[in-house]
Amino acid sequence: MREYGLLVVDDEIFAVRGITEGIRWKDVGFDHIYGACSVQEAIEIMNTRQVDVVITDIEMPKENGLDLLAWISEHYPFVRVLMLTAYARFDYAAQALHYRAADYILKPAAHDDLKKIAAKCLEQIRREEKEAQEAKKLRAALPLLAEKFWTDILEGRKSAYPKRIQKLRQYFSLPATAQDLVTPVLLIPGNHTGMMEAEQKCREVLEYLWEDAGGMLGGVSGIFYEEMLLLFVCRKLDVQDGTALMEELQRAGKQAGIKLQMCVGICACLDELPAACESLLFCSETIGERSGLFCSERGEEKLSPEKYPLVVDWIPLLESGKREEFSRRLEELLQELSGRERVGRNELQEIYSGLWYSFTAAARRNAMPEMMRIMSRQDRRDSRSVRELAGWCRQIRDEYFREFEKNEKKNSTVAEKVERYVMEHISEDFKREDIANALYFNPSYLSHIFKQEKGISLNRFINQLRIQEAKRLFDTTNLPVGNVAMDTGYYNFSYFSKQFKEMYHVTPSEYKKMVGNV
Repeated sequence: MREYGLLVVDDEIFAVRGITEGIRWKDVGFDHIYGACSVQEAIEIMNTRQVDVVITDIEMPKENGLDLLAWISEHYPFVRVLMLTAYARFDYAAQALHYRAADYILKPAAHDDLKKIAAKCLEQIRREEKEAQEAKKLRAALPLLAEKFWTDILEGRKSAYPKRIQKLRQYFSLPATAQDLVTPVLLIPGNHTGMMEAEQKCREVLEYLWEDAGGMLGGVSGIFYEEMLLLFVCRKLDVQDGTALMEELQRAGKQAGIKLQMCVGICACLDELPAACESLLFCSETIGERSGLFCSERGEEKLSPEKYPLVVDWIPLLESGKREEFSRRLEELLQELSGRERVGRNELQEIYSGLWYSFTAAARRNAMPEMMRIMSRQDRRDSRSVRELAGWCRQIRDEYFREFEKNEKKNSTVAEKVERYVMEHISEDFKREDIANALYFNPSYLSHIFKQEKGISLNRFINQLRIQEAKRLFDTTNLPVGNVAMDTGYYNFSYFSKQFKEMYHVTPSEYKKMVGNV
């Protein structure tokens, strides 16, 4: 807890001593009491000591108390000033009000009154400092809260939305209601970038965009998503907006030292956002060498629960390989359609589109290349009858689960293989593709099955292994902190320190001192 100071200013030394020595200031929280007999002496004290409250006489030779008040309001605006005067003059009161004096007191003032007024000022100071500290802590936590908010939306946990939205909206551009439109924007780091460097640089870009209040996005928020940065813009972006956004991102990327490609997704409301982000990932795979791409340029239709009725319910069944449950639901749907007297072409097309998207999304999430090729060869044609639709559904279902079983055999002990690779290359900043190539996996599929198996992202797991190894080196060797950082693959010391503190709640240097290997 910090200490507080009080300064008494009067050209009469006995008046100064009467207030500084005649009142028990420690009773109300003042730790240091200073006295001055001129404005210049008061200024010298304020420039060298911590002063929080000033009690000053107005009538003094040369510079007076109002001159001191004007100087304090310019140089120390958070200091409270109490004005003392023997004259009830309007011009004095007007000037004191202009420079925001805390109070204007007529002499003679009782010591008890001065004590109460100064104590009230100190109470206000403490309250404001506490609020500022809480605001600082909240601001530091806001990016994590925003990341949690968007992760909840993408994973269908929307119950947290109303609780966080009000505070977050003070700092970020977020949808006011579940019906407001959001445009997802995917930022893809250059292929030369290692996993740790990619995450570090992407988070630097996000921080730059957040702090750049003058930018076109305002308080932007986003998440690090499958080794890419996924931003959310709470409005529809046209091509002109996209050009301006690309320029903004180029500035952010240049400052962070990373080259980024931008892929702008289809505008959607919160209920539609998971499907829109899946579509954005499909779209990003076609970006090639281009710096930017709009998914809408590819002619994709807007995703919605009405247009794709099976997306939300059936993708998880396909993704986890629950053939019996999926087949039961599919047959119930086909039986219900067959029992109708007439099924319109539009309804058949909606069901076909929903199933096509479900199979494609699940195949992509499970990185099933052969299934992706099968789906890419499927024409999005109109089904002319329920029988034709049923034949297509059963054929694609059988092909999907055949491919799923082939992939499943490759998935055993993936986490162990990943951990072995990381420990063998721990001093290197390798890419996700390096691990995937070594294990003969598709990179996206590796990330997906790893998270299913371990419950955390591949990138976070690798960071944990590196930091745990750093701790082991501190425990067992006398290596300098910089050497430990490089031996565990961290070539940016501040990033290493931040990651270590996040896991062990102390900096690497502090931990090294704690274990005695200094």
